[in-house]
Amino acid sequence: MNPDVLMVFGFLIALCAIPAVISYFSTSGRTLRSATVLVLVGGGMMVAALILNPSGYTVDELPGLILEVFGDLLG
Repeated sequence: MNPDVLMVFGFLIALCAIPAVISYFSTSGRTLRSATVLVLVGGGMMVAALILNPSGYTVDELPGLILEVFGDLLG
């Protein structure tokens, strides 16, 4: 799989954990299972992308990378 696709989808999956964490802090008695799974899966995909891409990524490249990946998928 393309490392750019792994990075973008890993980032988006990890980003989906934020509402679960907010929900955990706003209500008592809930567990962080879903947020933990999302962070682990997304983080694993991002680490795999960093390993597969020898030049690595910078934070400045991420917005352009997201647009490039979705442009390739849609067009």
